[in-house]
Amino acid sequence: MNIVLHIDVAKVTGCYSNVLTAKDALSADGVENPEVPIRVEEVEYGTYPKIKVDYIPIYDQGIEGVFGSDWKQLDFIVNSCPAGSVTCGDLDDPQSEISKIKATGDFETLPAQYGASAPGVYYSNLPKRLLCGEVIFETDQGAGAAGIEVSLEGGPAEMSTPTDGFGDFEFKGLDFDRSYVVTISAPGFAAKKFSIEPGSHIDLGLIVLEAD
Repeated sequence: MNIVLHIDVAKVTGCYSNVLTAKDALSADGVENPEVPIRVEEVEYGTYPKIKVDYIPIYDQGIEGVFGSDWKQLDFIVNSCPAGSVTCGDLDDPQSEISKIKATGDFETLPAQYGASAPGVYYSNLPKRLLCGEVIFETDQGAGAAGIEVSLEGGPAEMSTPTDGFGDFEFKGLDFDRSYVVTISAPGFAAKKFSIEPGSHIDLGLIVLEAD
């Protein structure tokens, strides 16, 4: 068996339920003012005014000495997350939920910039490059262009997203070292393309689609 823990950062709300649950468990065992080997890193990224905040639960290496090295002993932490952000399972079982998560390709250990982590902890949807913008029509500049198709090429697979009710769109989880091409199109309007070079987060700002 290869029991590991997986955290989907996209589902983490910053409620600290896993930290509080672990603290309660240690207190119940008679430990006074316990130091919980779990911390939550708050990460801000993007460019003003399009700032995003993610929360990354980090299980420090000392957790093994406190709770044991078998992640199954931490079921109480898995079950403490109301959003279902934590999964525990056997990677040697191809039918397990955690093996199916790994098969998606978004399954990685904690990057070194966040410090050391306990072995056997994996993440998906970690904060990466953000690309965003806002679309309006030349013929109606007082409102956002809702439902406009925005496509992104350059990654492992082409991605697309519609603009929201305010004309905003975003692509998260992009690689900093890749180039991308953004295409924005709508019936009756000339499409617009933007070439994005490797680098930091990108806000394309206000994009006006002109009548074709």
